[in-house]
Amino acid sequence: MIDELNAFYESIASDLNSKPFLIIDLRNNGGGDERRYFKLLPYLYT
Repeated sequence: MIDELNAFYESIASDLNSKPFLIIDLRNNGGGDERRYFKLLPYLYT
């Protein structure tokens, strides 16, 4: 599962980097473990 998630993040990285103001909507999120969000940390904290 982690490999699939990493591949997904890599596939959208250029789109994420092109947005100066990014909103991540986590409503109705079922949760998960820490490994799931590590790749998003650079976008959440700059």
